[in-house]
Amino acid sequence: VPSQHIVDELHFQPDLIDLSDSPAPAEAADKFLNLRAREQFTLTERLFDSALLKLGSHRFIWFINQHHLICDAWSCTILQQRLAHFYRLALENRLDEAPPSPQFQDYRSAERKLRNLPEGRDAAKYWKEKFIHERPVIELYGQRADSPSTATRRLSWDIGQERSEKLRALTKVSPIKSISQDLSLYYIFSALLFAYMHRVSGQSDLVIGSPSHNRSTFAHKETLGLFVELFPLRITINPEDTFRSLIESVIPEANQLLRHALPGASGEIPGDCYAVVLNYLNVAFDDFDNLPTHCSWIHSGFGDRGHALRLQVHDFDRTGSYTLLFDVNKETVPVSVREHLVDHFLNLVDALLNDLDTRIDHVSLLSREHTELLAYSYNDTAAALPHVSSILELFEEQVRAVPEATAIAQSKAELSYRQLDQISGAIASNLKRMGIGSEDIVAVYMDRSISLVVSLLAIMKAGAAFVPIDTTFPDQRLAYVLEDSGCRLVLTSGELKSALPEANAKIVEYNEISGEFAADGVAPPLLEEPGNRSLAYMIYTSGSTGRPKGVMIEHHSLLNYLCWARKEYMTDGTHDLPLFSSVAADLTITSLFLPLISGSTVVVYPESKDGLDLSIVDVYRDDRVDIIKLTPSHLALLDGSKNLPARLKKFIVGGEDFKSSLARRVSSLYGGRITIYNEYGPTEATIGCMIYRFDPTLDTQSSVAIGRPIDNLRIYLLDKALNPVPVGVKGDLYIA
Repeated sequence: VPSQHIVDELHFQPDLIDLSDSPAPAEAADKFLNLRAREQFTLTERLFDSALLKLGSHRFIWFINQHHLICDAWSCTILQQRLAHFYRLALENRLDEAPPSPQFQDYRSAERKLRNLPEGRDAAKYWKEKFIHERPVIELYGQRADSPSTATRRLSWDIGQERSEKLRALTKVSPIKSISQDLSLYYIFSALLFAYMHRVSGQSDLVIGSPSHNRSTFAHKETLGLFVELFPLRITINPEDTFRSLIESVIPEANQLLRHALPGASGEIPGDCYAVVLNYLNVAFDDFDNLPTHCSWIHSGFGDRGHALRLQVHDFDRTGSYTLLFDVNKETVPVSVREHLVDHFLNLVDALLNDLDTRIDHVSLLSREHTELLAYSYNDTAAALPHVSSILELFEEQVRAVPEATAIAQSKAELSYRQLDQISGAIASNLKRMGIGSEDIVAVYMDRSISLVVSLLAIMKAGAAFVPIDTTFPDQRLAYVLEDSGCRLVLTSGELKSALPEANAKIVEYNEISGEFAADGVAPPLLEEPGNRSLAYMIYTSGSTGRPKGVMIEHHSLLNYLCWARKEYMTDGTHDLPLFSSVAADLTITSLFLPLISGSTVVVYPESKDGLDLSIVDVYRDDRVDIIKLTPSHLALLDGSKNLPARLKKFIVGGEDFKSSLARRVSSLYGGRITIYNEYGPTEATIGCMIYRFDPTLDTQSSVAIGRPIDNLRIYLLDKALNPVPVGVKGDLYIA
């Protein structure tokens, strides 16, 4: 329970610090003041500190530091005025005539009485019911604003005379005009802060804390002490809201707040219902006994627990230009974001001043320089490609360079690059004789096998495009893909042929067209090299509606991805990859073709016959590969496994949200010796379009980042109006 005790004598003498002989008095003063402001009070001794700094014969700094328990901003102005009056009386030897000061005890008595009056009970009831339901938790720049830390960084910005004049002009415009200019400015800054929170959080149900000074009588306005209480202001922003409509929503809510912000009523408000505070300070400091005076607010480096952001607006010296002070919780808002936070807010200010009817969601938050960085410098990914039209030529280079190296292996069976070229070429010739050519679609309905890899290569050699179909597809999906793709031919194996539904396409068994090839072991020349823009393959995804959709990928896109992947993953030599995942998933394309353009081996793992395909376990146990491309679910099977592949050098992870905790555990299993990549990309962007190399010491977020665009790809994160969003802010991903 708070109590008041008046001491008989206060043992305190303000320090006099003479810095006038210092080489740089102003710098020395700044250093002293910032250190002194951070000294903690001994609460049982006194709750204030004071010093006088001499910088020159006519320049002094009076430092006064008070604990918030005994003062608020209004108290600071009273204290300055009162001491200036005492100073004048002292100069005239009339200090004994100083009038007594109003006592805080009188305010406490008035507050206690008010609580028991009908208006006090109504206010308490209003606030108790206001937040009876679930309270929104705000996120700022992707970070939950519920940090227990009190360490804050203050960002200060003078918005200038021009902006300030325009803001004051708006206070005369309906519906903003109210009983006072300060109240109208409070409406405007409240709306601006709500708009800012909405844009950097993506949330619409928003709450800010707003102080009420609680000084309703003349005596209370002359009393020193902590009167201020914080009350919540809650707004819902709609997608079509403009600055005008938002201010129109703020005004009645703010008026309800002012009506019910009675002394003591804040005790009914949950302390965690807001994490952002607006403190509009309509206080100013006069000259000190006619001595020209400038007021500066020194930040201690700390704020209230639970406050992620406090915006404090003031014009202490009546310059006509408003100063914005952003006190930012250091744990909630990262350093990289803090650098641009003020710009984001000012862009909203300028948009409001330019046109009240601007939609809030359409304002660009970024400066021109930051837009240049995120939209252009970030996307400077141009890279030259080999002078070839498709990956078939890169494969042919490997056939010439390492003809007897193993291209495909399955258990103990193998095909060399020469044999693979020979057999796939013969099948391609047979497909051509059957009328299959450029832009034709050939469905492949086969289990994972050497024959499957040969077939896919042969189809591309014939100038056609393949549609890989998972042999575990339900009958309905299988029939849909065959019909929707418009395939002219289905290549399958004898044991699977009976599972195929009736279709317009011709059904051909692999063995029917794989037996004839040149006796001299030389593959027939390509009858038709696929064009750069020719279709390479089509993969069916689930689609956002749940209906499968065929995604068509051209040769130039596949060439670009695989050339980048070879440069990214194969720089330290040839690396073998396993084919163990569904052939109908685009991540499998990497395991199929990256080895074949790099002189490496595709190690094939057929589907399990028990219906539960855990081929990845066999991959781990066999230890025959150097790189595995897999999903986080596959990777999780290694976590805690006794089968730790010793040969393995790299994991390429994709297809699902990749949790940092899993990446960290797997990295630890290998003692940090293994490289882990997170490769992201929708099927439409050709397998992968973004890459990030996991670092267990740096990556502390819950999920591993998806990184930066690969060669010749551009990535934009945009808001609803197609403006680039700031770092940490949610947006829609656009890929070019």
